[in-house]
Amino acid sequence: MTSIDNSMVSRSYADAIYKRLSLPGAKEAFISALKGSAMAPRYNNKLEKIDTDMLLIWGKEDRMIPLRFIRPFLEHGKSRIIILEKCGHRPHVENPKLFNKVVKDFLIE
Repeated sequence: MTSIDNSMVSRSYADAIYKRLSLPGAKEAFISALKGSAMAPRYNNKLEKIDTDMLLIWGKEDRMIPLRFIRPFLEHGKSRIIILEKCGHRPHVENPKLFNKVVKDFLIE
């Protein structure tokens, strides 16, 4: 799992993920997505073209996309970055109440 505490992820959620990853072509799609992620730094220059407020919610313990990748977003003048403690790659699953509060507050502003 991509969570730091797997007890935060329900069994039904884990089963649904496993089922999707077992579908034909899922392995190839996953590998393609990983390769695409490796190319992500070359798209950083496109951030400057975004002229709207952005909200990024990052799990502090994310091992798939570690905090070191946050730098380009810090340089974007209209991005708000929220780093959630004790969360990995899926803060919306690991701490849904806090995640939803952060999104709601952002949208209300």
